[in-house]
Amino acid sequence: MKYIFLILICGGLLWAACGTNKIHNDDIESVPAYCNQPPYDKIPDAEEFIPLQLLPEMIYEEKPIYPRLAEQAGIEGVVFIIVLVLKDGRVDSAMVEKTSGTASLDNAAVQAAYKNRFKPGLRDGCPVASWVTYKVDFALD
Repeated sequence: MKYIFLILICGGLLWAACGTNKIHNDDIESVPAYCNQPPYDKIPDAEEFIPLQLLPEMIYEEKPIYPRLAEQAGIEGVVFIIVLVLKDGRVDSAMVEKTSGTASLDNAAVQAAYKNRFKPGLRDGCPVASWVTYKVDFALD
């Protein structure tokens, strides 16, 4: 009898947890239908302000490959990259926001940016596409 009661309690807790209306970024099917309509399905321009309740969060950062010639020449630098994060967390577009002053470092940072993954930003509880800027350091050890 104790075990049946425990199973019922655990089952009730599981049902309550699953029945919440919280959005899980890795479970797109749980997103309400209205999230696939304007303004939540819009792809913004890089200069466009998008009001967000929760900012995108990088969950995987691909480290860029240090360009061989820059490494041999002892060149270091910092690149600021801006990426368009889609509703599913993939990077759709990437470009240099602020250059390091060395084209090969900038290009390596942009190439790596496409492999990054994010939790998308949320607007009114819906995942939305938005632009994110982040810094890439090229430093020799």
